[in-house]
Amino acid sequence: MSARHTRRDRHLMWTELGDLWEQVQGYLAMLALTLFVGGIATLFGLAIGEAAGKAPAWTFGGLAAVGLAALAVWRWRAAGRTLDTILREEELAAARARLARSLALVDAPAGYVEIWDPHVECIVCSQCGAPVTVDPCPVHGPAATDRAALDGGIPPVSVLARPITAADIRKWPRYFLDGPGRKLAEQTDCRHGYRLTDSCPCCDAEQEPAA
Repeated sequence: MSARHTRRDRHLMWTELGDLWEQVQGYLAMLALTLFVGGIATLFGLAIGEAAGKAPAWTFGGLAAVGLAALAVWRWRAAGRTLDTILREEELAAARARLARSLALVDAPAGYVEIWDPHVECIVCSQCGAPVTVDPCPVHGPAATDRAALDGGIPPVSVLARPITAADIRKWPRYFLDGPGRKLAEQTDCRHGYRLTDSCPCCDAEQEPAA
């Protein structure tokens, strides 16, 4: 389950990087268009000034006209690009929602089915009838798998908040011996002075049933 979550996070990260690169490309395109139009306006103004000779008003007038035209073209392109960006972001958000939902359903327990209910006109859970148009069923969907994994392999917060004991390791061996709690177990001694990850003969004798 963790590998699938990592794969989903990696895919979303690359999707966000692609969106950022598209925005950078848009800014570079607008900068190139501005430089191109500005260069043409400058050359056009210099040509008018050289031809007019004694009429500098025509030079400044030509530059102002071309500059206004360039500004109008740039604003028109920027407005169109902004609208395209908004539409593209909405499409990407919808695609991300569909992808996240599909990846979430991979972790759903066996037998979880979503069906169309004509009475309420939406998709519901086949087991309890809860609407699942936005999120999967919180009782029978992927959340049930997550709760089962947590209940079976991770001790509650109340246990981790106090000093752990040998009984805790026997109750949650996967967490304290093979999981993230191993370092905590290696740094804790039992009341007889043995590491909790080692075998204590006194603790083992206390756990043996009386003859």
